[in-house]
Amino acid sequence: MSTVSTLNSRALSLFDDLVELPADERAARLAETQASDPALAAALIELLRADADATGVLDRGVEAIVADVVDAGAAPTLPARIGGFTLLRSIGRGGMGEVWLAQRGDGAYRQQVALKLLKRGMDSDAVAARFVQERRILAELSHPHIARFIDGGVSDDGRLYFAMEYVAGVDLVTYAVQQRLDVRARVGLLVAVCDAVAHAQAHLVVHRDLKPSNILVDADGQPRVLDFGIAKLLGANAPDETLTQTGVLAMSPSYAAPEQVLGESISTATDVYALGTLLFQMLTGELPQQRQALSLEALVASARSEQTVAPSQALRRAITSAHGSDTARVRREIAGDLDTIVLTALQREPARRYANAAALADDLRRWLDARPIAARPDTAGYRMRKFVARNRLAVGSASAVLLALLAGWRWPCGRPASRASRRRARRSPIARRSASTLSSACASSKATSPSRPPEPA
Repeated sequence: MSTVSTLNSRALSLFDDLVELPADERAARLAETQASDPALAAALIELLRADADATGVLDRGVEAIVADVVDAGAAPTLPARIGGFTLLRSIGRGGMGEVWLAQRGDGAYRQQVALKLLKRGMDSDAVAARFVQERRILAELSHPHIARFIDGGVSDDGRLYFAMEYVAGVDLVTYAVQQRLDVRARVGLLVAVCDAVAHAQAHLVVHRDLKPSNILVDADGQPRVLDFGIAKLLGANAPDETLTQTGVLAMSPSYAAPEQVLGESISTATDVYALGTLLFQMLTGELPQQRQALSLEALVASARSEQTVAPSQALRRAITSAHGSDTARVRREIAGDLDTIVLTALQREPARRYANAAALADDLRRWLDARPIAARPDTAGYRMRKFVARNRLAVGSASAVLLALLAGWRWPCGRPASRASRRRARRSPIARRSASTLSSACASSKATSPSRPPEPA
């Protein structure tokens, strides 16, 4: 039996006892296990997190639970200032750090920031290295849809920190519902997120944890990608980091690509899967895979065999009311090319997805512009239909003129007035434009199609 299988068997044997304990006893037991066997503790917390009834303390990783036990014993008091910033209030906690709303306190100018501080008890070499890596990644990225890095350093009590742009907003999915965005607006919002992820990927960074809570939309409707805490650096010298140093899979199960669940190689296509999941959720109100209540074993089995229904078929009636339209109309808008784009992004095999976030964004823009998409097999008929969709007015005018010409030709040819009418029609600007329109359509239908990913299975 492999080391991983043995570890999972031990974790499963302890799970039934552990899940029945009160939260404080559970945390204490996990802290003891962490001290003696970090890998076993990591496997246990993943089982607890996946349990259908797991809430509260279980929503965070084993690192957070162990740190809470340490914090409770030490009862530390945070200083009022960290570096050049004054702490105002806590706004979040994660596995490695705490996030505070802070204000620049050096008097140079007024600025509120989100200050991420490495948690007490989490200053091992491995965790500190990951924290420093996140800080370095943010410092190297500069994009309007990525929260901006501002400053970083070490506090007076020796804790690593960095300050970044504070985004006062709501998560991506909640924003779409609250603003009653239609399908096109939802797609446009995700395109902006794709652009941010593409910028990171161009710097050899895979986010690995794209989910609604890590994408906030501000009051102006502009999204910001946050939290590169488990991001992976690509390249020849990048370490293999499918697992965190504590043995916990680096992912959020509901948005994780199959290769993350299976512990396989990570690539830019990994983020494409998460983006496809987000778009599916924004369009339908549902997740493409219902993984919330799965055990670790079931999660792995699902990743090996999952099938995804088309978004147009998963559409919930509740979400269409938020679109301000009826279900049938929204389903028709999603069916076809948008279904194809989402299903391509959600292919089980990375090689069958869009290669990166930029390719996904390009196809979504083609859909918004009613142009042929790269994920669809190219035919003359398909390109003609897309041309007609883009040029409805011109094609309608051309059709009307052609019908008029045909009607004129059927009139007795000996009538001078009819011949004169036909000559005038042929010389008219609208007829010339119509002829040009039809000529363009023919040329378009013969044009070479854009580079496209493999057709979805």
